[in-house]
Amino acid sequence: MIKTQVCVLGAGPSGVTASIYLKRGNIDFVLIDHGPLGGKAGLTAEIDNYPPFKSISGPDFAFKLFEMLEHNNIEVKYEDIISVEKDGSDFKVVTSLEEYSCKAVYFSLGTTDLRLNLPRENELYHRGISSCAVCDGNLFRGQTMAIVGGGNSALEEALYLSSITNKVYLIHRRNEFRGNAQYVDMVKNNDKIEILTPYIIKSLHGDSSLEGLTLLNVETNEEKYLEVKALFEYVGAKPNTECIKFDDVKDDKGYIIVNIDMSTKVKGFFAGGDVTNKKLRQIAVAIGDGANASDSIISYLRDLR
Repeated sequence: MIKTQVCVLGAGPSGVTASIYLKRGNIDFVLIDHGPLGGKAGLTAEIDNYPPFKSISGPDFAFKLFEMLEHNNIEVKYEDIISVEKDGSDFKVVTSLEEYSCKAVYFSLGTTDLRLNLPRENELYHRGISSCAVCDGNLFRGQTMAIVGGGNSALEEALYLSSITNKVYLIHRRNEFRGNAQYVDMVKNNDKIEILTPYIIKSLHGDSSLEGLTLLNVETNEEKYLEVKALFEYVGAKPNTECIKFDDVKDDKGYIIVNIDMSTKVKGFFAGGDVTNKKLRQIAVAIGDGANASDSIISYLRDLR
């Protein structure tokens, strides 16, 4: 078992920020994630709401995080996190490769995209169905594609796909979108994007790969068939908190409940980023959480002496 003062779980913007602050505070810690570096931010087509970048691609942003870690001599341990347990007054973190004992945990493992749970969805996943337009969109460059969802992610990725093909369907079960008004206007004014509301996807078609979708209008029960080669799902997310093996830190949706200093009801357990019960899940917020939490963790460790 490896002993350390702090386990930072998650190498997205929040975990990387916390690690840099802990390093500068001369705290002994390990940074662990299953990858990729940057979390969901690194898989985004374009980031245009985080100063000082007017615009930066997700992969380029992730590389900037890598450069910061390298500059501060911080290593990321790429291991699957199996469990986070209480061990007396300490914590035990069990991964696919090792066990760690620590005085404090900073938990920032983010969220996992939800699926539509349609028949044959698993069979066609990575065969035309994906949750990452940046990762897989180029595989279908120039072909007809579809996105399902109504938030910022769906809107942003529809705009991205319109830059590599001539036809993108944007499918949403409501007539209104949850996303930023600026993105909604950009989508509506893009002649490569056809908005289909209020529709849900009823069934998937294709043998070895996706070939089409049957849609159902939730108001009229009208069915519509679309011939598409790719479908990108942006229908929500769930927090990656299943590995936490103690009570009193999650709400009824599984998000971690935090105080203003990023602490929780369990002493020594801190959390930040998308995995917490907050209204706004953005890079700027996650980075602030990491900075705030690191200061709280340093104070907590000081009080233990």
